[in-house]
Amino acid sequence: MARRFPRHLRRRIVDLRGVWDFRLDGDPPDVMAVPGCWDATPRYAGRRGVGVYRRELLLTDGTPHRLVLDGVQHACRVLLDGEEIGSHDGGFTRFAVDVPRSGVLEVHVDNRDGASPLHRDFYDWHHYGGIARGAELHRLGPAWIDDVRVTTVAVDPVPVVDLAIDLGGGPAPLTVRLGGVELRRDRAGGTVRERLELPGLARWSLREPHLHALEVRFGEDDWRERVGLRVVATDGDRLTINGEPVRLLGVNRHDSHPDHGFALPDDHRLCDLQLVERLGANFVRGGHYPQDETFLELCDERGIAVWSEATAWQPDARQLGDESWLGAAERNIDEMVAVARNHPSVVLWGLLNEGRSDDPACRPGYERLIGRLRALDPSRPVTYAGNHTEHDVCEDLVDVVGVNTYPGWYHDEIADVGAVLDRLAAHVDPSKPVIVSEIGAEGVRGWRDAARDRWSEEHQSDLLDAAIRHVLADGSRFTGIAIWVFADFRTSNAMPRVLGRPRNYNQKGVVDEYRRPKLATDTVARAFRASR
Repeated sequence: MARRFPRHLRRRIVDLRGVWDFRLDGDPPDVMAVPGCWDATPRYAGRRGVGVYRRELLLTDGTPHRLVLDGVQHACRVLLDGEEIGSHDGGFTRFAVDVPRSGVLEVHVDNRDGASPLHRDFYDWHHYGGIARGAELHRLGPAWIDDVRVTTVAVDPVPVVDLAIDLGGGPAPLTVRLGGVELRRDRAGGTVRERLELPGLARWSLREPHLHALEVRFGEDDWRERVGLRVVATDGDRLTINGEPVRLLGVNRHDSHPDHGFALPDDHRLCDLQLVERLGANFVRGGHYPQDETFLELCDERGIAVWSEATAWQPDARQLGDESWLGAAERNIDEMVAVARNHPSVVLWGLLNEGRSDDPACRPGYERLIGRLRALDPSRPVTYAGNHTEHDVCEDLVDVVGVNTYPGWYHDEIADVGAVLDRLAAHVDPSKPVIVSEIGAEGVRGWRDAARDRWSEEHQSDLLDAAIRHVLADGSRFTGIAIWVFADFRTSNAMPRVLGRPRNYNQKGVVDEYRRPKLATDTVARAFRASR
């Protein structure tokens, strides 16, 4: 939780990052880093089971205290002196547990297949286990701020924002400052709603990502956000920011690394964004789960658009008709939105990657989850990345249509890329924007082939060049492209997929898992930059 822009300056917070006591199943006692993923370490590489993290907590006084965990894979139980005080299902999202007293804290983390409905070993990425993101103990005090939600409702003729502030405890004085506007109220707990006009404040855009500090005080507590004043919408077949059409050029990204699993240090996330910028890209799709908040902060600063996606991979009628799966998916959506909604870089909400959107039996599940997203935040367009475009029965539910397709790799040849893309686009409602949400080919770094056959760096480079040039051609139907994928990543070892994944890695990255460039790196950069 080492945020680029600290959320609290006055609240007493104990950073719990460090080395905790640890035991995996019946193994001898050991230690493990937090954040960290045990199955990315040499001793526990690839291990599945229940890992018990243990340390002491000391509360400073009798006011409310809260344990905040930013991401635990995949399911966990939180115990204090052996008594369960909370639990959570699903990784990649922040959750909190109220702590009643000092004592010995244990977090029992389960990374086995099926421990969470949202994490299964047949998904096409490796599901590392551990307390993978930050951990903190918050003293809330006698009056505290639970949440602050900022929504830009207009940018012309002057910017206007809606604020919703959730308060606990009190009564206490409430102060809000943004730009030259200051509000003062006396409040007890509950939700405060205010609409602010902000004349003179610069807008946020991909080219000029201006940010403004919002400061909220409630008694002794505080909450800080950086606000980007921008409105995202669709206008016919184009996506717009502040009324101006934008073309999104980017990559899909897994938040993982072979040395760290999902627990990437901040310098790795920053380096990833520097490499994204070197490609000439302005867009990252977070596939297939919510990205870390520090990554979102950096995208806010750098004017990089983000498609924030809830956790899922190819759900069919078994999942979309299962109440336990749907409930877990709804909680994951709730928590994704709670973390990402104040970040101006997040311009699209996504969900249900490659679900069976062609199956009428799945439509009620799509309606339910898309409806959940819209109810939480109607200010952003909603999309999903689909691979059943020609037979889709759910497309009408979304604002932007995402198309996953792999001509020149799983089917057809590089010469067919343009025709395949056009054929799929012809099946989309012409009043909706279309994004090529996945396209690519595997390229084994270091394998050069004069014949430019599949698996070579040359084949991957040629395919991506053809796809980008077609999407960017004059009169193109497409409003953007996200290459699959930014970096190679470890995938599932489930049969038979592993037989088609040399080294057990998906090697469609334009860089390899250690971020070393391939031939495609320069090819993509030339193609993207030619259009900027």
